[in-house]
Amino acid sequence: PIDPSMLAKSIGTLTDLHPDQDLPATLHQAVITDLTEAEADLPAKWPSTDIFGLPTQGRLTKGAAQMALADLYLWRSSFLVKNEWQQASDWAKKVIDSGVWSLNDDYFRTFLPAYKGNPEMIFMIPNTGKEGRTSSPWQLFYYPRDWGIDQWGGWGLIHPTGWFDSSYAAGDYRKEAGYISGGCSGGGMCVARFADGPMPWKYRKSDNGANWPLGDVDAPLYRYAEAILIYAEAQNELGNAAEAVTYLNKIRERARKGTGAESRAEPANYLGPTDQLSLRNAIFMERAWELAFEGKRWFDIVRRDTREPGYWLTSLEQHDPNAKSVNPVISPHKKRFPIPQTQINANPSLTQNPGY
Repeated sequence: PIDPSMLAKSIGTLTDLHPDQDLPATLHQAVITDLTEAEADLPAKWPSTDIFGLPTQGRLTKGAAQMALADLYLWRSSFLVKNEWQQASDWAKKVIDSGVWSLNDDYFRTFLPAYKGNPEMIFMIPNTGKEGRTSSPWQLFYYPRDWGIDQWGGWGLIHPTGWFDSSYAAGDYRKEAGYISGGCSGGGMCVARFADGPMPWKYRKSDNGANWPLGDVDAPLYRYAEAILIYAEAQNELGNAAEAVTYLNKIRERARKGTGAESRAEPANYLGPTDQLSLRNAIFMERAWELAFEGKRWFDIVRRDTREPGYWLTSLEQHDPNAKSVNPVISPHKKRFPIPQTQINANPSLTQNPGY
């Protein structure tokens, strides 16, 4: 049965067909309501196949809704300075305490097709690598453009910057597992060493790209590791440094021990200062290493810029040699994306973001 009050509410939201740009707060509240209701109704896990025998991998779960809420409150707390850190902490902790999700012992296995359905992948864009199934061009919006050794050996498009490549701590397993410096394509083209530096290689297709563009690597949107890092960041901002360090160390330990068998040069436990700013720096860098090439870093430096004006610009100037390749002046308006002209044409109440 349909709740008449909810139906009236839904109809009411549709009456303004040309909303203006003063609606972010209203939209956020609508998203929070939808996600909260979804979290209550979604299953913690799906069976491997549905009643029609179709695979359920990639479907929304309770954990996916919880992660989206934690992520939204993280954004609101930092970028919008709403200081809703407790809500971000609570939703991330629900994921951590659910017992459904966990870190893989081996960071690399999180991404390999042979380990699809592993308990670290909370929400992803699934790919089967089979024509007519779920191999999807959507992966290209999330993966680095050349995310593997493809059929033509089209190397050199996406690389970590020199700063980022050298920023990894000694013995961080994520660097050796996540990048490749040379190799052979599925078409047989071989290069001893890429001229522009290493390429991301944690999204390794089973066939080394021989059947490009088909892929069988899932594109991660939310991982359990990010739940831990969101919780650590929120706890730090709430003034609970010891709790933040405890959870930061869970990520550091996995990263610095690899599969658990290696002996690593840098200690797994964070031994740096624990004042709020120093710990914030440590958590943001851990996010950069842990979530490298997963589409998180840009939003991290943008949201942090609100609380620390100049952080975004300084990060680009000091760390990205391509930031001034088009214009010697990095304009602040580029922290935001332009509104597509088609949307402006369809809605006369919208105006382009200043600067575009």
